[in-house]
Amino acid sequence: MRKKQRNRALLKQFVENAPAPIAMFDRDMRYIMTSRRFLSDYKLENQDLIGRSHYDVFPEIPECWKEIHQRCLAGATQSCEEDLFPRADGETDRIRWQIQPWYEASGEIGGVILFPEDITERKQMEEAVRRSETSLRTTFEQAAVGIAHVSPGGRFIRVNQKLCAILGCAREELLGKTFQELVHSGTSISIIEDTSGRKRIEKELLESEARFRSLFQNNHAVMLVIDPADGAIMDANPAACAYYGWSKETLTRMNISDINILTPAQIQEEMNLARTNRRNHFEFRHRLADGTEHDVEVYSGPIGIGDRDSLYSVIFDISERKAAALALQESEARYRNLLEVAPIGIAVHQDGKIVFTNPVGLRILGAKSDDQLIGKPIAEIIHPDGLEKARDRIQRMMAGETGLYPVEDRYIKLDGIPIDVEVMASPLTYNGRPAVQVIVSDITERKLAADKLREERNKFAKIVAVSPGAICMFSRKPDGSAFFPYASPAIEEVYGLAPEQLAQDATDVRKRIHAQDLPRVRDQIIESARSLSPWNSEFRYNHPKKGAVWIESRFMPSRQADGGTVWYGFVLDVTDRQRADTQILLSNRVWLNTFNAISDTVCVISGKHEFLKINAAGCLALGLPEEQIIGRKCYELFHGTNAPMCGCPCEESIKTRKPCSSEHEENGRFYELGAWPVLDAAGNIESITHIVRDITIRKQQEIEQEKLRSQFIQAQKMESVGRLAGGVAHDYNNILSVILGYAELALNKVKPEDPLHGDLKEIYNAAGRSRDITRQLLAFARKETIAPEVLDLNAAIEGMLKIMRRLVGEDIHLVWLPGNELWPVSMDPTQIDQMLANLCVNARDAITDVGKIIIATETMTFDAAYCADHTGFSPGDFVTLAVSDDGCGMDRETSEKIFEPFFTTKGVGKGTGLGLAMVYGIVKQNDGFINVYSEPGQGTTFRIYLPRHAGDAAEQKASCAAEPPCGRGETVLIVEDDGSILKLAKTMLERLGYRVMEARSPGLAIDLAKQHAGQIHLLITDVVMPEMNGRDLADQLHTLYPELKILFMSGYTADVIAHRGVLDAGVNFIQKPFSNKDLAIKVHKALMP
Repeated sequence: MRKKQRNRALLKQFVENAPAPIAMFDRDMRYIMTSRRFLSDYKLENQDLIGRSHYDVFPEIPECWKEIHQRCLAGATQSCEEDLFPRADGETDRIRWQIQPWYEASGEIGGVILFPEDITERKQMEEAVRRSETSLRTTFEQAAVGIAHVSPGGRFIRVNQKLCAILGCAREELLGKTFQELVHSGTSISIIEDTSGRKRIEKELLESEARFRSLFQNNHAVMLVIDPADGAIMDANPAACAYYGWSKETLTRMNISDINILTPAQIQEEMNLARTNRRNHFEFRHRLADGTEHDVEVYSGPIGIGDRDSLYSVIFDISERKAAALALQESEARYRNLLEVAPIGIAVHQDGKIVFTNPVGLRILGAKSDDQLIGKPIAEIIHPDGLEKARDRIQRMMAGETGLYPVEDRYIKLDGIPIDVEVMASPLTYNGRPAVQVIVSDITERKLAADKLREERNKFAKIVAVSPGAICMFSRKPDGSAFFPYASPAIEEVYGLAPEQLAQDATDVRKRIHAQDLPRVRDQIIESARSLSPWNSEFRYNHPKKGAVWIESRFMPSRQADGGTVWYGFVLDVTDRQRADTQILLSNRVWLNTFNAISDTVCVISGKHEFLKINAAGCLALGLPEEQIIGRKCYELFHGTNAPMCGCPCEESIKTRKPCSSEHEENGRFYELGAWPVLDAAGNIESITHIVRDITIRKQQEIEQEKLRSQFIQAQKMESVGRLAGGVAHDYNNILSVILGYAELALNKVKPEDPLHGDLKEIYNAAGRSRDITRQLLAFARKETIAPEVLDLNAAIEGMLKIMRRLVGEDIHLVWLPGNELWPVSMDPTQIDQMLANLCVNARDAITDVGKIIIATETMTFDAAYCADHTGFSPGDFVTLAVSDDGCGMDRETSEKIFEPFFTTKGVGKGTGLGLAMVYGIVKQNDGFINVYSEPGQGTTFRIYLPRHAGDAAEQKASCAAEPPCGRGETVLIVEDDGSILKLAKTMLERLGYRVMEARSPGLAIDLAKQHAGQIHLLITDVVMPEMNGRDLADQLHTLYPELKILFMSGYTADVIAHRGVLDAGVNFIQKPFSNKDLAIKVHKALMP
């Protein structure tokens, strides 16, 4: 009922505030609801219409309208596009209206709804338009002068009678012709006419058009003038501009299809109807400038403006009216649905017979459809035992007596089965006549439940009589007062207080609770009341007769309507049990603390491998609480298997009844396992004490120590080779310098066609190969001198791709996958060439026939945690160079040796065994690391990780000139303790155009410098010499020649000369052995300003 009232109130509020005129009537045409717009439109604001007859408010309503109202009350929906309506103030309006019925929840018609719309002003405007058009046509035809409408091409479109008379032609002969076509060649026509009449007619035309223009511009209705031929908007009044949101200039450039959402074909069809007056009223959806679409009502018809036939359109926005009608229909539907879906039975009886019932009512009375109940006398529904009382209540209720309902009664279902019901009845008017609305609830189950409750209470009383302790209810009011509403007689034994005393007040119980326990008990009661959680507690109590006792209480709370809480449960004297439990708990606590203090996993397992007990460390290791472990199989949780693993110590101990231990590895972790059997008096297995100790750290330490030992031995091996390489490097480089230098000088003296030229070339090439082998040894030993540059690895590799493709051959597809936004690296560019060449050659040799080599770069970052799990990796940012092939691959034993010098898997004479050793040395020299990933038959991938350089990549250097640069007579002082090198260098420099001063010791060089009268431009000095090193010599000569340029040279390894500062950035240095071209470039660079 409350929902029904609420829906009625919402409906009333909606109707009253609807922006459209709406009136709602009952079946007697009395007002039920009206909108404020209805009252204002019909000047009824000061009248109270509710309950008044529509015919009293408007006594002039004709009989034909009353007939329409009756047809709508019978179920019809009627409307009229135009009608006359007498207003209450005596005026008559033109209105457009629609009347439709509204329905009660029962489906019966409750009355009608009127949607009227005042169109008086619109009709006046249309009439004015028609009068204006008629006036224009009459003036045109009756003018005393000849008038014609001519097309842009000069052809007559429309002519009046006077013009026909003047030209002596019928109207049909003139239409479509030009004036020139009517004049004979060589003749002329002169017409002299008194124009005073014509002026008068023109004035009348202008005044008529002005009246129309004033009506058009000043009307507050939206008005458009449209060209019916193509839908172009010819004119729009200010109201149209304000409504649509476009300026007049914009609207007159638009087409009606820009506003109307219909298709152009549909729009043209509707315009044709209006153009021929076959239809003048339309409803469309129009689009506004803000993109919204509104429902509009359009009145349109033909009109002639000037010389053009047009359409006038008067537009009214009816969006609010449509929304109001839709909302009213939805409200009625909700009200009807409310009755249909109500969870209680609702029925109406009139004259002693049922005339309506909802689905629940049908179900309660056992009917499947309305036909089984509608028209059935209520005397057949109400049980005979209560029929007279029911009739009496109905009569008294209809007489106005209240307080008669609800009542409990008995009904008879259609199948003859009686049911218990609760009835609420109220009078109402149904179809204009008195009736009774009945709300029925089936309480048969409730009655049965009450009987069952009485039976349960009897059982409860018997249980209470034999239960230990006392069963009771404990209640606590919102003000904090407490008492026992019910307590079994045993409460006096437990608390020493009578039930009658506790039923009034429980204060004495609270006072006797031990002072140390009272705060805890009070907090438990408060929390239980707050969260409605069980209250289970044990506390000490001062019994009036027994003294100190222990009380156990177990209660379940329930919230009361007044905000208080009542608990249902029992209290029990547990003093004896508490004393025993205290002793057991103490013993168990000592054992359990010891058990859980053990850091190893300790568990007790049955002879069937089921957990009986496990300590805290075991729960932590398994990641489960103890309650989820007990009873489950140990091998399921420890190993995830369906049976004990092979060599399980518990299984062995169960079989042998002896202790057993073993070690086990699982998921990368190592465990020490032990099992000790516990036997009963008969020697049978009672349980197994199983201990699991994680020894992973110990095992990892052992493995790491072994790995470090192997790495140390390998490092010693590498260092030995490095020392060997470094020990011979200096002398070997000096020898190679002489051989290469003189061979190059000799080659320049001999023509290529001379047989001696080929012999010298072979000597030069052999010396070059010896130099390369020396460099490979030094690179592996990480002692080769380098000239690092900041560079882009992608750019460096791309410069080598053409060479690499020729190197690997046409049968092998070389793929280049450069990484994006690569970080710069700092290293010698020649070292990149050496690494890439050796890796690609190695990959080529691993491919038997055709295959693929992939060169790829990317950036990677490793943190400390990652490096801890990956031996050999270092934390930081790295640029990665990867070379992969799909060749034969290699096994683990081979991959562990590939970086050793002179180790090769190739045949005799096919490899030096220094290629990968050199790559390894270059990577280590640049603080990087290298990994190899390979499997037999699966190919190989080498990954080189070079540290990121903090700065930007340096610009690529310009390529060296094809010819070595020559000198311009500059004076060069060369200091070298090896006579062969000194002589060779002097010869090379003189041929390059330099003036050369030579000295075999630093002392001699200083003397020459002091004695020299002119400028010394460049000092070329060996780094390691007797008496003084090259750096100190350069410092001393700088005091004599401040502008002196320096070029250091050496055949020693990097570790020997690095600390002398000659390898620092910006210092000129050339490594022995060097060629004539190398020396020319270095000297030229050193002399540059």
